[in-house]
Amino acid sequence: MTDENDLQTAQDCLCRLREQAAIEAERLALDILAIKNLVRAGDPLCRDVSDLIAELRRRSDGLATLATQMASVVREEANAERRKWRPSGTPGQRAKREAVKRGALLVPML
Repeated sequence: MTDENDLQTAQDCLCRLREQAAIEAERLALDILAIKNLVRAGDPLCRDVSDLIAELRRRSDGLATLATQMASVVREEANAERRKWRPSGTPGQRAKREAVKRGALLVPML
């Protein structure tokens, strides 16, 4: 049960990271658009503006890379903590386990 909770928590965290990345990317896109509009208007600060555009693009690329890395880390952690399914050793062991679950008492053979 805790494995399912951990997986759900990891998925929730990943969803929040994606939402935050989308919001930040939207902000950066709006900043870039505003700067491009300044450049088109013939503002004399064109060199500074072009530097700002380059910086915003670099930040945007870094954010996308970070979001991708975080998603892979969360996925790897969820997979690493998930319990691997293994069948029990023999049909006899499975039968004994089922009998005990149903309330049978096991008596050792002498």
